[in-house]
Amino acid sequence: MERIATALERIAAFMAADAVDDRPDRLQQLEVQLAGCSTAALGGTSDPATPDQWGWSAAYADVLRLRIAYDELRSKVEDDTAPYKKFMQERGL
Repeated sequence: MERIATALERIAAFMAADAVDDRPDRLQQLEVQLAGCSTAALGGTSDPATPDQWGWSAAYADVLRLRIAYDELRSKVEDDTAPYKKFMQERGL
């Protein structure tokens, strides 16, 4: 419920910002936020953006959480399969 309220607040803020003629700045911010989502998805965020930064968005935070979960899962899978890979490599397979 809290996430819905936060989303509604963001929509209201976006609509209020749109009422003022700042479209070029808003468009540039949206482009930066989209680029941030792409960078996070590809794992290129060693220093993630924070909510107080211009390039941060809720979508960015979601993508970043998914990437972190993916990296953790991949690490576990690689650790679990390491003995098998070593076995196969030693036998030239």
